[in-house]
Amino acid sequence: MVSNMPHLDYTMLDELKEIMDDEFLALLRAFLSDSDTRVKSLRVAYDAGDHDNARAIAHSFKGSSGNMGAAALSQLCTEIEQLAKDGRTLDAGTLIGELEGEYKSVATEIMGVISSDAKLPKK
Repeated sequence: MVSNMPHLDYTMLDELKEIMDDEFLALLRAFLSDSDTRVKSLRVAYDAGDHDNARAIAHSFKGSSGNMGAAALSQLCTEIEQLAKDGRTLDAGTLIGELEGEYKSVATEIMGVISSDAKLPKK
């Protein structure tokens, strides 16, 4: 169940910060920008019953979320992707709402990391 999962894995973000060095904050900003678009596009695809587009968006968002350490967000994408694969996009309404809420939480935490530009807290 995703509700018991942390919004972000700060150990993973710490590793990304070490790897990306000066590009870390740009990576976080790009993730937020891309994710805003994906969340909106996923809602549009859901509202239109567009299984193929919803599946593609959820799949892409699943990967980027997982790479950023947002496991709960990635898990929701996995569940939405599977419903879309099964042609059950319209059954994903509750999950889309959960995804939108989880993304807001993830985005808030990432914005905190960006604004602090300090050592990431361990959680």
